[in-house]
Amino acid sequence: MKNKLLIVGDKFKSLDELDNVISINHLHQEYENNTCLLGQGLSTIDGSNLSQNRSVNSVMYNNLCDSRYVHKNKEENILITEPKCISNNKFECTIVINENNELIIDHTTG
Repeated sequence: MKNKLLIVGDKFKSLDELDNVISINHLHQEYENNTCLLGQGLSTIDGSNLSQNRSVNSVMYNNLCDSRYVHKNKEENILITEPKCISNNKFECTIVINENNELIIDHTTG
């Protein structure tokens, strides 16, 4: 069956209880020929690796904002995509959280 799947990182695996959402480590042969959307917790490297997977039809993901605009040295700490102009002097971005982001790694539950 051909679907669009939202692939998330393992730290976001509780989301895979939702329809068409699966954590990257649970992506198996049964999902071949699907279009995969990269969700929260994944990196551009994950997207590239997924694109090379012969069982996946295509991979779609947002481009991260250039590090010089967000003052971050490491890609995993960039939290937004490239801004898109939606009207005169008005832009929008998508929030993107890598599971190795400094905010996730340094988070204490409780």
